[in-house]
Amino acid sequence: MKPSMPQFDYLKNSSERIYYFGLGFIQVVLDKDIRYHFYSQDLPSFAENPHNHRYNFNSMIIKGTLIQEIYEISDGDSHLLYHESCNEEKEAPKDEKLIGIKKIFRTMLNKGSDYWVDHNIFHTVQPIGDTITEIIRSDYQKEFADIIRPANEGKICPFSKKIEEKQLWNIVEEMMKAKTL
Repeated sequence: MKPSMPQFDYLKNSSERIYYFGLGFIQVVLDKDIRYHFYSQDLPSFAENPHNHRYNFNSMIIKGTLIQEIYEISDGDSHLLYHESCNEEKEAPKDEKLIGIKKIFRTMLNKGSDYWVDHNIFHTVQPIGDTITEIIRSDYQKEFADIIRPANEGKICPFSKKIEEKQLWNIVEEMMKAKTL
């Protein structure tokens, strides 16, 4: 399936919302199913911990490159597993569980590649340079996502840093102009 990147004006005028996600990307929500992620080196970024999602999704690389790593839970106590609501207005349960973790797969995905992720799969993605992806997601499969972090590190909230909407749209526009899409 070929990614379908709309023109900037259409994206800006038709989107439901735009916001900075602290893992290093801008998310443009086009509708309930379609999102565009703009990974820019101009954005501050937290280290991404292995996580799963509340929904299944297919991601298509429109520009740039992503490295994706897949993990599974193993015996051990090096990491904490906890729930995340992904909604600033809804608090997740505070239960945490000590676990081990094992990386089981790593791949590099270039422009034109796509991948599908089940809501129970733990993964991380890391862009190489400026990268744009189109996400097509399913309906919610569960109420909370799960995050795995090293047991000796504190939680990082990906919503803790705010960037004003005008600046986000400027970054998106520049990334689309510099397109080798």
